[in-house]
Amino acid sequence: MKKIILFIVLLRIYCFCDVFCYDCNNHNGWGPINYHISSPMRGMKNELQNFVPFTLPRKSTTLTISDSIVNIWNYNPKYFIIDMEILSHELLFNHGISKTETISINIPFYYIGGGFLDSTIEHFHNLLGITNANREIRPKDSLIASMSDINGNSYKMDQNELEGLKTGNINLIYQKNLFQNINSSRSLFINLKIPTSDFLMDEKDDYDVTVSYSFSQKNSSNIFQYFILGMTSFANPNLGPIPLKKYTTSFLYALERPMSKTIRSIIQLQINQKITDVVPKFNENTYILNWGWKIKRKNRIFTFSIIENLLKFDNSPDFGLYFSRSFRFKRKMPDLK
Repeated sequence: MKKIILFIVLLRIYCFCDVFCYDCNNHNGWGPINYHISSPMRGMKNELQNFVPFTLPRKSTTLTISDSIVNIWNYNPKYFIIDMEILSHELLFNHGISKTETISINIPFYYIGGGFLDSTIEHFHNLLGITNANREIRPKDSLIASMSDINGNSYKMDQNELEGLKTGNINLIYQKNLFQNINSSRSLFINLKIPTSDFLMDEKDDYDVTVSYSFSQKNSSNIFQYFILGMTSFANPNLGPIPLKKYTTSFLYALERPMSKTIRSIIQLQINQKITDVVPKFNENTYILNWGWKIKRKNRIFTFSIIENLLKFDNSPDFGLYFSRSFRFKRKMPDLK
């Protein structure tokens, strides 16, 4: 409840204080934060990509290099225990192929380990009076993933199987812009996951497909709003012997507030539909808050954000940090006039 109250207070401060904007009217939004590993189970499957609905100019190319670290603690004495930290490093290439079309390729790498954030998170929770959800039953910075469903099926990986550097699944994304003017833009995305991961919990023949619709709107205060709705189809909806849902949906709402010509603040909430019906707590939606800043320097944009879960605390990261830097190789950011 304290996390919910804190989020509401931050959102009210964010939306209703004065906007210090310097000549922001002629610029596109810079888009939501493209962090997408929202839970242990979803991280092994395809997920919503939080892309800006503006397309790149033809023959223009960008590269985004992103790094994030998330701490995950999910515990139920009967059904699951997941204790890990995931450090991700991703390369995202975008290329404009026409005035209304962009193609992208996302190449992820992960390091899975026990991490180092356990003590910090426990102290923070104690400061706010939030429960640590039995974290003390495991050694700090340990690593395990074990799960059972209501039918007695189980799947487990110990530290030797989990720990180390892993290649992720490559994602190919096609974007088609449907509408764009100075205040609004709409795009359709098709995301195909290529099963290139060597992560043992991942399915080797799983060509997941995500279709999403992204909509942006700028109001009179120069605040951009983003709405993204997506649906994923899993080719192999199982985690070992544990059945998953064939189709899941995700929704993201983001606010982008210009602070100056070169700095924008972003707060966003992503809601993911449950991914299984047979594992208690994991059969609930997840709510991920991301709050950060984007800083523009010439042809580069740097992003930093803090990741926190809300409402439901199982099957989602307890805490995380995200950082990315984007480079545009040709032409400036497109301006709408």
